[in-house]
Amino acid sequence: MPTGDSPLVPLRLDDRPLIEGLLAASPSDLGARTFPGVYGWRDHFDYAWRWIEGYFCLFARYGAHAYMPWPPLPGSDADPAAWRRAVAAAFAEMAGQPGGDAAAAAYRCRSTRIEGVDEREAAAFEAAGYEARPHAVEYLYRRDDLVALRGNPYKSKRWAWNDFVKREVFTLDPLRSEDAEECLDVYRRWREEAKRRHPDPYAVALAEDAEAAHRRVLTDLEPLGLSGLAVRIGGAIEGYTAGGPVRPGLFGVLLEIANPARRGLSAYLFRECCRSRTEEWITAMDDSGLPALARAKQSYRPARLVRSWLVRGRLSMPFNARQRSSVTLDRR
Repeated sequence: MPTGDSPLVPLRLDDRPLIEGLLAASPSDLGARTFPGVYGWRDHFDYAWRWIEGYFCLFARYGAHAYMPWPPLPGSDADPAAWRRAVAAAFAEMAGQPGGDAAAAAYRCRSTRIEGVDEREAAAFEAAGYEARPHAVEYLYRRDDLVALRGNPYKSKRWAWNDFVKREVFTLDPLRSEDAEECLDVYRRWREEAKRRHPDPYAVALAEDAEAAHRRVLTDLEPLGLSGLAVRIGGAIEGYTAGGPVRPGLFGVLLEIANPARRGLSAYLFRECCRSRTEEWITAMDDSGLPALARAKQSYRPARLVRSWLVRGRLSMPFNARQRSSVTLDRR
C-alpha cells in the first residue's frame, strides 16, 4: 500500500477488496462503516478516494459540500505519527484547498466533516484539537434474543410473527439481484404508506432518496458480498431484507422493507433474517433521526446502543495544521 500521497480516484465496485481489507484492519461496531453502506448511495454522492500520508481517505461530495463517511484508515505501512497531518490534509481537501491549513479551511467551510467516528477515535480527535460531537446511535442486539423472542418484552413480536405464519400462505426464499425491480415495487408501496402515516417533510425526503440506494444495493447484491431473504405470497414478493458482515461476529441489516398491508410480515422477516445468521450480534443501523423508526428499533430491546460521532475543525484551533502531532491512534 502507498506510504505517501496519491491522486483522487473515483470510487468503483472493484475497490471493495481494498476497502474491506482496510476496514477489517480498523474494526468498529458501527454498521455504517461498510463498503456496501457507502456504495449504495453513490447515485447521490460523488465518492472518490486518495492516500494521504499513508492513510486511506474516502471523500463524498454533493454540490459544493464534502464530507468523509469514516475517518482516515491506516495502510499497512502508515506511520501513526502522521495521523494528524493526514486528518489536516483531509479537511483541506474537503474545503477545496489541498495542502493548506486545516484550521483556516475549516473556518471557511464548516460543512466539511468526518462522520462514522467511534468513541475511541472521537477522544483522539478531541485531543488533537478538533470538535467531536455525538451524531447518531446504532442499535445492536444479541442474535439469540431476536430469534427466541422470549418473555414479556417480546410478547407483541411473538404475536405478530405467529399471526403472520397462521394467516398467510407464503414462501421464504433467498434474495437475488434478479428480484430488484419487484422489490422496488414493494418499496414504492411502502413509501407511499409511510408518507400517509408520517407526512413530515424530512421523513418524506429520506424515503424518496433511499429508493436509489435500494436499487443500487439490490442490483449489485452479490458483487457487494450481501445476502438476503424475500417473502413471496401468491408468487409475488411482499417483503425483503438484505445485509452483510460488519466485522467478525457482527452482521448488519442494511435493508428491510415489508408491505404494510401484510400484518406481521415485518416481524416475521426480521426474525427469520436473524435466524439465518450465525453471528453473535446483529446491528439494525441507526434511526436516521426519525422518532417512529427509533421507537421501532427500541421495541426490540437492543442490548447495546453504539454512538457514532461527527468531527469538525474548530474555529479556534490552537495549532498549525501541518505541525507534527504527538497524538496517535493505537490500532492494536
